[in-house]
Amino acid sequence: MTGKHLTYGLQKWSARPEWQDNFTELLARHLEPVCERFDLDEDSFWHLFPEGFEMVMMTYVFEDLVTETFPDGRNLADEYLKRRGWKESATTRNYIRALKESRIRIYEISGIEKNRGFFARDILEKADPVWVSEKLGTHYLLPWDQVAGRLLNVNGKVQFSGGMLRLDQGMVDEILEAVNLMSEMGENDLIQMIEEINKRNDVPELSSAIEKLRNSDVDLPKVADVMDSLAVLCSDIYLQHTVLHILEPDIPTFVNTDGDLIEWHEVRFPLRQGVTQAKIRPDICAIPDLQMETAKFWNWLEGEMRAHKQENNGQNIRIFSSTMDSGETVLGNVELKGRDLLLTANSAERAERGASMIATALAGKVGEPVTRIVEPDDYDHASEADRLPSRDDPELYEVQIEMANQYYRQLIDQPVPALGQKTPRELSKSRDSKDIAELVTWVKRIENHLASNPAGSPLREVDVSWMWDELGISPL
Repeated sequence: MTGKHLTYGLQKWSARPEWQDNFTELLARHLEPVCERFDLDEDSFWHLFPEGFEMVMMTYVFEDLVTETFPDGRNLADEYLKRRGWKESATTRNYIRALKESRIRIYEISGIEKNRGFFARDILEKADPVWVSEKLGTHYLLPWDQVAGRLLNVNGKVQFSGGMLRLDQGMVDEILEAVNLMSEMGENDLIQMIEEINKRNDVPELSSAIEKLRNSDVDLPKVADVMDSLAVLCSDIYLQHTVLHILEPDIPTFVNTDGDLIEWHEVRFPLRQGVTQAKIRPDICAIPDLQMETAKFWNWLEGEMRAHKQENNGQNIRIFSSTMDSGETVLGNVELKGRDLLLTANSAERAERGASMIATALAGKVGEPVTRIVEPDDYDHASEADRLPSRDDPELYEVQIEMANQYYRQLIDQPVPALGQKTPRELSKSRDSKDIAELVTWVKRIENHLASNPAGSPLREVDVSWMWDELGISPL
């Protein structure tokens, strides 16, 4: 994202009174839909976002202004170059000309080389990736990020302009759907859509538009027109998603691998009179699903594989899972502590199962259990499980990496909900191009997710690039 210093004079020129109405009109075109949807005025809209966001959007809209030729034939870049171009360097003049002719496209990022550049592929045109010579972007763009931006070729060097929006997959899907809809829409479809809108809103301008369409006084937008209007479409969808996320955050529901709601429980069994830790230890070791970790601590493992719940009914579900190096799921822990035997589990259902298991196996040696829900301040298992090992503990750090690698090695042979409950390996054998495209997107999302982990996380060290060869697919 370069060129801010190259457009400094142009930006000052755009502040002149004769251009302010045009900029204000264009800014409204980008912001009004989202402000109307969420009943926001301009001030309250900007206050939703962190410092610096307004500059991002203003740069995006300013560059849209540079590309706009208004009905009276005026263009900001043309006027500036005509009246002030003699004061600028040849590079600046070429940059402004390239910016004027540019159009917003959706690009997929790959092949990042720090301080050198990266590849960008236009996913709407399905074109081959082009090399972008740019240092700054290599420090915050991630593999398979998707962005709405403008690629400029200035003196043989391809670079992004300053206005760029990072899009998530949901935004991209919505943009692609809108582009396909608009490019394929027939006259009757457009008239019907406008009539439906008018029924709900009764806007005179819409009635006039319908009449003009029926009389063939206006032409329907062509595919090229749709592509040229992507700047507003992308900002609209980007802002709608972003504001919705701020005002109505989709807080995930955490469940375990059985589909139970995460809620930490502690079940306390008092040892009966005359029963010591030394005496009861062999009996605990004899429980089939318990594996001793230390003399006073056991992991409760999933002995027989159970059918894990996969349905999420459209909810934001996050699965919390703890596994051994062998890949076995840890259901809970058992610990001898003073005159008590403690069972901890991450759901009410597992606590009940574990309590029944212990009560049966240790009948006569433990008393009636007392169960309580554990608050984070009392027993911070959840935060402890989420805490990532640091490089200060290299052995644990390497174990975490190995566990993640093992997980992804097993994953390609497991049914995946995002792939219609098919295994990635099974889907890779499909002859349907849509299935293969879905699989390619799935692998890209995994690589993007791993790369987006914070610096120092062992997950940043996990490399799943082997999946491309293993599944016989290509990322491009």
